[in-house]
Amino acid sequence: MRFLKNRLSVLFPALLFSAVHGGELGSGDFQVRIAMPEEIPGREEKIYRPRFDLCGAVRGIRIGNREFLRAPGLADEFGIMGVPPGFQENEKGGLFLKIGVGILENNRAGEYFFYHPYPLRQRFSPRVKTGKNTIEFRQSGRFRDWAYEYVKTYSVDPEAKRLTIHYSLENRGSKPIVTTQYNHNFLALGSRAFPADGVRIRTAFHPELRSMTGRGCFTAEGRCFGNFRTTRQGCYLVSTRPVRPEENQFEISAPGLPFFLRIRGDFPSSRFAVSFRENTYLSPEIFVEIRLPPGGKFHWQRSYEFLRCDGT
Repeated sequence: MRFLKNRLSVLFPALLFSAVHGGELGSGDFQVRIAMPEEIPGREEKIYRPRFDLCGAVRGIRIGNREFLRAPGLADEFGIMGVPPGFQENEKGGLFLKIGVGILENNRAGEYFFYHPYPLRQRFSPRVKTGKNTIEFRQSGRFRDWAYEYVKTYSVDPEAKRLTIHYSLENRGSKPIVTTQYNHNFLALGSRAFPADGVRIRTAFHPELRSMTGRGCFTAEGRCFGNFRTTRQGCYLVSTRPVRPEENQFEISAPGLPFFLRIRGDFPSSRFAVSFRENTYLSPEIFVEIRLPPGGKFHWQRSYEFLRCDGT
């Protein structure tokens, strides 16, 4: 079966795009593929741990015959920094809450480490509602004194070549929820062999970038940076300079690509990061901080718009 899928992807890429995956949005020259809840757990638990939320994930964005994402695509995660609800109160062997996922077991001594494969003891399955070029996922979670209602809606404007993700999180428990959320943005920019030379990111804010993996990872000039290289330690850079909502925008371009990608958010941020692996992916990430008292509710959104380089 795997051989057959690989052969089909070479001979009939558009057919495989439509036939293999259940959540397709867009039409004509702009197609967005959404992984449904039943598709996510097996892959996430095997490769990326139970990290990314179960309320869908953008597995593919196709313009013509160009695919712009790498697995696992546009994947959302809560709580990569800080302490998940319930974690501090439990020693090794206790349970804690991972928003968007479910209840996990702490089988590791020490502080919470997002990359560790904590066993998933209870999955919070979302409810799904579909419309014309929209898919809504609604997930309820509860663990001890913490409870939440999480809603994520994907909407696509095919003519504008724009994907928007709307989020809301409501605290329905008796304790505050303090967390962060980001989208990993595994971008391929239309190329199987990711083009390191000439890829550029331009921000609307003024980042103070520093490499977390040593020298030679990238170069920067003002708000524009590129020349990404995978060093021996990898390539990961971060800025913790505050970003205002009206500045929350960055653009990504690559040589030979007729489109550039503009990513926007409507929230303030105190962390912008980029991870990179040559011939694989570029992942720019901007974080939102969420502090919800009992009964509190927070809304935010991210948009992905593909614009022609010639301005048409």
